[in-house]
Amino acid sequence: MAIFSGYVLLGITGPGLLWWRVLWRSERRFLAEELAAGTALGYVMEVFSYIPSRALGLPLLVLVWPIGSIAAFLVIPSLRRWWRGPGPGGRMPLWTAWALAALFCYVAAFSAASHFRFHGIAWPGIASPTPDIPWQLSMAGEVKHHIPATFPQVLGEPLLYHWFAYADMAATSWVTGIELQTLLVRLSPLPMLAVYTVLIVALARRVTGRWWTGPLAAALCFFTMTPQLSALPQAAGWTDVVSSGTVLNYVWWSPTQTFGAMLCLPLVLVLTQVLCGQARSSLWLLLCLLLAAETAAKGTFLPLLLAGLLLTVGVHGVVRRRLHRAAAASAGLTAAALCFAQLVLFRGETQGIRWAPLHTVKRMEVAVPEAIRMLPLSQHTPVFAGAAAVFMLVVGWFCMCAGALGLLRERTRLLDPMILLFAGMGAAAMAVMLVSGHPFLSQIYFLQSARPYLGILAAAGFAAVVPRATSRPALGAVRIGLPLVAAALAGVVIVCLARWWDGSVTPSGDGWDARALARLTPYGLLGMGVLVVVVLLLLARRWAVPLRGLSTALTLAVLTGIALSSVKDQVVAPFEETLDQGWGATTGWPTTTGSGREAHDVPAGAMRAGRWLRGHSDPSEVVAANVHCRASKARYCDPRHFWISAYTERRVLVEGWGYLPSANARAALYGEPQGFRVPFEDQARLAANDAAFSMPSKRALDGLRSKYGVHWLFVDERFNRPGRALGLYAVPRFRAGDCAVYEVPA
Repeated sequence: MAIFSGYVLLGITGPGLLWWRVLWRSERRFLAEELAAGTALGYVMEVFSYIPSRALGLPLLVLVWPIGSIAAFLVIPSLRRWWRGPGPGGRMPLWTAWALAALFCYVAAFSAASHFRFHGIAWPGIASPTPDIPWQLSMAGEVKHHIPATFPQVLGEPLLYHWFAYADMAATSWVTGIELQTLLVRLSPLPMLAVYTVLIVALARRVTGRWWTGPLAAALCFFTMTPQLSALPQAAGWTDVVSSGTVLNYVWWSPTQTFGAMLCLPLVLVLTQVLCGQARSSLWLLLCLLLAAETAAKGTFLPLLLAGLLLTVGVHGVVRRRLHRAAAASAGLTAAALCFAQLVLFRGETQGIRWAPLHTVKRMEVAVPEAIRMLPLSQHTPVFAGAAAVFMLVVGWFCMCAGALGLLRERTRLLDPMILLFAGMGAAAMAVMLVSGHPFLSQIYFLQSARPYLGILAAAGFAAVVPRATSRPALGAVRIGLPLVAAALAGVVIVCLARWWDGSVTPSGDGWDARALARLTPYGLLGMGVLVVVVLLLLARRWAVPLRGLSTALTLAVLTGIALSSVKDQVVAPFEETLDQGWGATTGWPTTTGSGREAHDVPAGAMRAGRWLRGHSDPSEVVAANVHCRASKARYCDPRHFWISAYTERRVLVEGWGYLPSANARAALYGEPQGFRVPFEDQARLAANDAAFSMPSKRALDGLRSKYGVHWLFVDERFNRPGRALGLYAVPRFRAGDCAVYEVPA
């Protein structure tokens, strides 16, 4: 932890902060904002330094950038002044700092309760990980040893994927010597989360001019989600699909999403200056750097940014009848970056996302008999059931950003370029989710990517309807804050009443329309409850002096409270489970479902055998594996098997193909398997690989070595024990637990 923290501070934050100050050059400087944005810029420069260093075969050359930067700022007189901070005037208010610290402490605690206790750094804590974790680990191992990189799970599969987050972990591992697994499941996302949290607060402050909107925007981003209104059996399935929980649920599963989200915030921060007419050449350079980094950080952010910028250009062109040049130029740069990413980096690959209207709502329980099933694209969805699903989706997300309605009070703010940018990003995210589909529902990442900007938009709406405290600000904050909190709690109570009342309702039939009607029933009570509360607020303001001037804000708080009603299920539940279940009585980790060693995805000895092979082989040498499917009880092969390439950090001839773009491209959006039933594309290669283990012979092994360059065989003996025959033709080199390593003789 000390080594990692030292590297982040000296190798990323320090030089990034100095260069941010040089390029930002704003008179309104805030230390926390500078530190966060500088850290993000440091990550950008680290990745851009690592790529050529790794390509040259000298990965430690990545240190040239931080060492050279710090030396330049120490030696060159004109750069020394940038060591000085903004001074006392650049500090955020004390209460804002404490609120920000509390938010991040919650993020760390939530990570421990929901992720750390299920994903260890040693066996058996690694026995049954989420499939994404070995996948991410194998990708990081590939980028640690190869530039240009490929997918390590299947030899020769081109890396048409956003991979800059893996370059950061690879660079950090080379410099610090920390294992990639420790970085992935414990350390790397934490400073990114800190940057993410601070920049949401800083960006909200820039947009609204009020400090309290920052913690509010961050809280809305972390804690609001679509309400679960129905108490009927199996009704929870659609809620998970539509809201996908909070942004915190994806931090550890998808480091690419975390990395891309972190980089997008300073990019938008630069746009606050560019779109408002402060377009200095250094800001344009900074904008180009961040856009370049976003091209291969995460594929969801550039399309959203482009949509927001185009909306800004369009609205200003229609209303003011003039071209917003800064927005148009920014849109042009964003479009160029997006085209480069799609045509050059991804070579036109869509990562499995395709045109599939209402595919997301087809996954909702209201539209299908069982919550866990998914409809084929060709299957007809009843009009009423589909409309009901869309209605619930829109209502849920409307409540999450209901505060934005407050901007209607100050209609001149509707032409603010930043407000238009955020509105365009949110609208585009919702549109993409409604008209596209993916075998693993990855279209939801678009909405998750827009979450902080929708939160800031809602906070800006509250700022427009909450009066400023002209005297005695502390007393004014209490006088205004308490009624707003009470109104939000009223929204939570309304949802609880709707769920309680809905528990006595049963569908009048088994058809889709009957089930959809049953799911819509509590929404009627929800609407009536909101109407009653609003009427009471309008009546109360006549005699309750503290409520005067707050009726609009209180109404918006009630709607926001509806989106806070699921906090207990998503935010509090992990802590309750931790207290109830503990950390495991004997092993220290929760046990998996099932019995016997076959129940684990990762066998005992996997890490030891994999790391032995890593230490005794060259990165160019290829490994053949005898397993391709996860250790699940499904009746079909689940080809999300990635731990061999993850722990060996070597390319595997054929391991698991479940996440490959080529497999997603061939997978129809159908049924429960989601694409897991898609067979491997090269059946001849798969047959040659499996024959070496099932029927070992000198000819089979010679064929693997001569045709595919296979040097090593990795055997999981739980499911396919080759026996002594394999030892006659390959050299046994290492054994640990259920894993054995053989070398293919030349």
